[in-house]
Amino acid sequence: MSEREIDTDYNFVKNGDMTEGYESWDDVTNPAGVVIRDDRWEDTLVSIMTLTNLAAVRQRMVVPIGQQVETRYSLRFLYENTYPNSVGRVVVNKRGNAEKFEIELPAKAGLADPFAVDLLEMQEDLPDRLGLQAGDELEINLSSPKREVGEPSSVEIRLTGIEIKLNLPALALEAVINDGKRFDSGSVLPICLGASGEQRHRISFAVDSQSVWKNLEASLWLEDNPLEAITAEPELGQSQLIGLDWQLDCPQPSGKESYELTARIYSKYSAPSCSLLVSWGHHRLELLALKQAETYPVIEYNQSVELQVQVRSFYTHAPVAGEVVWRLEGKAGTVLHRASTDTQGRATYPYTPTEEGMSRVTASVASLLSDGGEATHTFEVRAFAIDPFKTLLARFDGGTPAAWGEKTRYPERGEAFPVNLDIPAGHPLSDATFFLKWGSGDSPADVGATSVPDFEEQVAVVDDSVIWNAHFEDKRDGMFDWILGCSRLQHLSRGNAMSLAHNKIGIGETWGPNKSPVVDERDVVTCMVKVQRRDRQPVSNVQIEFVTPAGPVRSVTGVDGWGSVDHLPASAGDYAIVARVQRHDDAPVDEHSFSVKASPTNAWKGQVNVSLDGKPVDRLIQGVVCRRGKAHKLRIDPVAGSSFIGKSIALGWNGDTPPLPGFQLSPAAGVARVMSISGLEWDISSGSDKSGFSTLAFSSSHLPEKREFPLRLLAADLASEARAMLDHVSAEPGKDTLYPCLWATHKFTLMPIGVSALHGLTVKTAMTPIPPGLVIDPPLSTDVFMTAGGARRELNFSNSPDDAVMTLTETVMLGDEPLMAQTQLKLGHNKIKAVAARGPAIDPVLSKGQRARVQAQFYSAFADRPVESSLIGWQVGSADPVNAPTDPDGWSTFDAQSQSAGINTVSATALNLYDQTTAEQHFELKTLPDDPWKSLRLVTESSEGLWGQRALFPRRAESFSFDLQADDDNPLRSQRLAVGVDHPAPSELGLEFSEVLGELRDWTSEGLKYSFNAGDIKDGGVSVRLAASRLLELSPPQAMSLGTKAIAARINASAGVFQTVNWGKPVVCEVRLTNALTGKAMANIQVKWERPEHEATFTTSDYRGRTWLSFVPDFPGPGAVRASVEGGADSAYIDFQYFMNEPRRIEALFSDVTEGTPGTRVTAHIILVSAISGRRLKGVEVEWKFLDLSIPPTITDDKGEAEAVFRLPAFNKAVLRATVRGGIVGWSVKQVEFKGGANV
Repeated sequence: MSEREIDTDYNFVKNGDMTEGYESWDDVTNPAGVVIRDDRWEDTLVSIMTLTNLAAVRQRMVVPIGQQVETRYSLRFLYENTYPNSVGRVVVNKRGNAEKFEIELPAKAGLADPFAVDLLEMQEDLPDRLGLQAGDELEINLSSPKREVGEPSSVEIRLTGIEIKLNLPALALEAVINDGKRFDSGSVLPICLGASGEQRHRISFAVDSQSVWKNLEASLWLEDNPLEAITAEPELGQSQLIGLDWQLDCPQPSGKESYELTARIYSKYSAPSCSLLVSWGHHRLELLALKQAETYPVIEYNQSVELQVQVRSFYTHAPVAGEVVWRLEGKAGTVLHRASTDTQGRATYPYTPTEEGMSRVTASVASLLSDGGEATHTFEVRAFAIDPFKTLLARFDGGTPAAWGEKTRYPERGEAFPVNLDIPAGHPLSDATFFLKWGSGDSPADVGATSVPDFEEQVAVVDDSVIWNAHFEDKRDGMFDWILGCSRLQHLSRGNAMSLAHNKIGIGETWGPNKSPVVDERDVVTCMVKVQRRDRQPVSNVQIEFVTPAGPVRSVTGVDGWGSVDHLPASAGDYAIVARVQRHDDAPVDEHSFSVKASPTNAWKGQVNVSLDGKPVDRLIQGVVCRRGKAHKLRIDPVAGSSFIGKSIALGWNGDTPPLPGFQLSPAAGVARVMSISGLEWDISSGSDKSGFSTLAFSSSHLPEKREFPLRLLAADLASEARAMLDHVSAEPGKDTLYPCLWATHKFTLMPIGVSALHGLTVKTAMTPIPPGLVIDPPLSTDVFMTAGGARRELNFSNSPDDAVMTLTETVMLGDEPLMAQTQLKLGHNKIKAVAARGPAIDPVLSKGQRARVQAQFYSAFADRPVESSLIGWQVGSADPVNAPTDPDGWSTFDAQSQSAGINTVSATALNLYDQTTAEQHFELKTLPDDPWKSLRLVTESSEGLWGQRALFPRRAESFSFDLQADDDNPLRSQRLAVGVDHPAPSELGLEFSEVLGELRDWTSEGLKYSFNAGDIKDGGVSVRLAASRLLELSPPQAMSLGTKAIAARINASAGVFQTVNWGKPVVCEVRLTNALTGKAMANIQVKWERPEHEATFTTSDYRGRTWLSFVPDFPGPGAVRASVEGGADSAYIDFQYFMNEPRRIEALFSDVTEGTPGTRVTAHIILVSAISGRRLKGVEVEWKFLDLSIPPTITDDKGEAEAVFRLPAFNKAVLRATVRGGIVGWSVKQVEFKGGANV
């Protein structure tokens, strides 16, 4: 292979240097006078044509264009005339036209040596009078004069170096078009690295419409073509019509560097070349969107969306650094931001919209071969002016639509509670998904809440609505917030307060009024109502408003649903106390009116004394206090002078307070007896199982008024009459423990049972010890009164720092007899909640005994603060739990280990002693049976095996790539992988990975591909390791041995290793270098060429691994060339053998006959010898030509002789010509003249 010559400076005359014998020249006259021979001119051997004695030859050619002012055909030749006086002629004319251009070849005067060659140059432009037009046939005639008598036989016209050329003006280039993109003349032509194969460039030239070049052929050439990497179709240097396209194949030789080149456009004819500056780099880019506007920002919150693009080559997809400009469409291309990318071509811009609706933000980067000169990507960003959560309407439990968060909602305990979020058709969020999030307050587990779809599950809009069906167990009341989230919004909605309770309630039973109060005795009247559900079950913790003449009084129901009011009338008269129950503002109101008759005084006052078991009875507060199961004696005695002596008196029940069950009077209630001065007595007995509260009334026949006393039937201990309650948690005094919480404020209630005998009594409270920071309201120094809703105090542990154990004592005094109950309180973090989790970051490998760390964070359920030292029980599957305390930040850490492969549940559980609930966090732990690195396949261009099993051999100054592949069941396929270098540092060996080291990449269906360019710094070993996003351990090291690339080169001959060439012709040895490991072509490798008795020559392989040596041997005969890879393996060589023929010369040509009639048999002979030694040459092909006869070639024998046999045709005069290729200058030819005769 030799370097291609540029197809330019075309010569219309073929064989004008006469080196191809008589080829292309037609005889006109006296063919015997036309001779081709070698001769020496000055210091050069030349081949010349000699014409003598009216000999003439001609050649015809077609011209492509007519001659114009700036378009000239020129004639040039070398000649010598050895005639003494006569002139030779060179005549040029258009065939069929009488107009001729004739040049006389004058004789030389006084030739010293007529045999010595002394050529002269003649050069002339063809005249316009020839009228040449495109497609005309031009004819050149060479002729000699007649040899006159007396002139020596050596006289001749000598000619060689004949040229007719077309001379054109410089190309008037308007532009170069590359893939449809126009680049005006004078500008730089961009071509792209990697524009190869099916994506190669299509180049064309826009030529001035008046230019003479437009219909002519031209060729394209690149100077300093790196490694000859750029190829073209047609080939570089090969001509075609300039209006056609060139397809330019531009691979990426190495790395990412750009090249500055010079291209030249050559005319096929004679004209100055047109140079073009060429930039070979990344000139067609594309923007890949890495981060889209997934959410719709809200302007009132000044929200932004992060947009990110990667600039990369359109052809190679390699990242390209550049400046990215961000513009806002519709604002006259307002530039929002401009910034350079990082090394991976990534650019990020946080866009903050200022107008509602759809914005179009365009990222652009300069890209000469893209439309408009830049590559762009447009992001559509929708923005809301105001928070759309404020305008979306929801329907709670089938109610009317209302804005979310507008007011508290009241789901019912034990019932479903559907929520419909209306999304009107065409709303910007109609393609979004929504989720319902549980906010602050009581937890779902506390109140037994579930939802379908589940809380925080993304739900699509269906039929213009999103529906959640929540359900609550009948567990306890709760206060909490529900929050909406949307996949298209960055923020959550405001919370919608929810008050879970028995909200559908009414008034059931009533009790009282228990007396007709006596104003002057400051008598208090008590009224009670029982609040119940629709199924008549009592409802606690309901606020009741009792409307009294003194104003409204609010009361709270106890656990049995009873709520009470104690009213002290200010004046006598009839009035009403109205109990009103309304759960919330939107709920219906239920009322009950109590009629009270207040007396100014009572006629019994000061007339009688009442005693129980010999002790006076406190009529106003305590009344008659009896113990269950015990006998009592109740007496009424008149005072001295009482008007009741002798009057009929009965003891009975108040009509508005029912009798106590099992309570017996003797005499029976209502039985009247006359009271004497000795008074009256009743025996009282009761059952032992029930307490109660009622009213006993003394009546007399002579008075309408009654004397009323509270009746209290009590157990022997306070624990039987009431329960201790901490908020909603109930405990039996003296038996159960309550667990208040640090940092919390609790309601402690001594809660009576039903209509209690404790009602209206004073309750004293004591606590030992009192922990630091505790605030009690009312303070312990202040007694509280028992109501139907209990005796309540607030225990504020907000500032209590430490755990504590306390005993709380409640005392009710019955006269001088205390009724006591004690409850133990243990203060601590007794109710916590799971607020955050860190699931397993890895999938442990069972065979390696690996563990996966999991963490759960716990906060106080009452304060937004982490809890320390709380024990969390960790459990893997059904294994025994392990406790791990929380740290100061509330995190509990556990290294989980499964005993089986597959999916196992890991749970973190805290028992909340406060209410016997649990705070839980659950994780899925995926345990792999075996190490997935073991089955990871490593595939290169030359091999396939398992990762880490054998070394790889990248070469210095070359790129290297490898693919990772795994079976479908390999866990790595669902993970992300990163590549890293263990040692040494990449810079030490000049390793440049295409991927960012340490950056995790998603596994693709084809696996993962990694590549790097190795610097040409030094040899060395390197360990490459992989990390997987879900594996604890790195991969085993993959050894790579980086060495000189020459050592891996394999050298092959592109053609035969033996060749025979004729004298003066070059020997061409071409090799192709490939990588012995990968089979890839190896570029830029030095090849050493060695020939005996010559200094070594060095060449470098091109992009496709090819290089060659071309030389003309100094001597004929055999020779050898060795090509070896410089620095390569000892075996990396190849030997070429060649043989150069001796220069040939036809010494003699003769024929047995030289005239004859048609059909005469002729045998012609030649003798062929070496032009150097004269030695006869055998085995050489001889070509014969006689008129139009077909005479096959013959081969010289051992004597250097060859013969041709043929029969004469009808002719007058003709010559037989013998031609042998490989003469000392071109072909060696001789001829013999024949004369024809008449056919006899």
